[in-house]
Amino acid sequence: MQNMNVNFLGENISLRPTNLSDAKKSAQWMNDSEVIKFLGISGVVTAVSRKIFLSKMLRSKNEKNFSIIEKKTGEYIGNIYIYNIHWKKRNAEVGIFIGEKRAWGKGYGTEAIELIKAYAFEDLNFCKLYLSTYEENVGAIKSYKKAGFIEKRKKENLLFFELIH
Repeated sequence: MQNMNVNFLGENISLRPTNLSDAKKSAQWMNDSEVIKFLGISGVVTAVSRKIFLSKMLRSKNEKNFSIIEKKTGEYIGNIYIYNIHWKKRNAEVGIFIGEKRAWGKGYGTEAIELIKAYAFEDLNFCKLYLSTYEENVGAIKSYKKAGFIEKRKKENLLFFELIH
């Protein structure tokens, strides 16, 4: 189980460990075609199926999952996670989504990436983070580059980024 005492404070957002009470709201986002457009998921997601999924993620030793909280409102607006952790190689993949559409375009994604990057490099002692997205996901690409990720390659319509510490 994840350390439930780990919280990260940014200027406009904070990150707290994801918990099962987030399942209902994140299930709503997972059923919004606009929200999941670049996440590569399909099918109907229920609160129960999302709770099962989150439960598996939270028990994994190779994943660290955080909920993004808007500081001004205290509202849960998305998730960021480190997964595919290779402890010996000291690297991992990063995934993020802002599910709350009214929070899009406010820089929250970039701020969340900056916070998770500091956690990965400083607390977990990782030396590399990587991620990928579709080339039409312009907002995410802008956010990744602003956070220091460098585009390494392209395969079909996917772009792959990495950040070396």
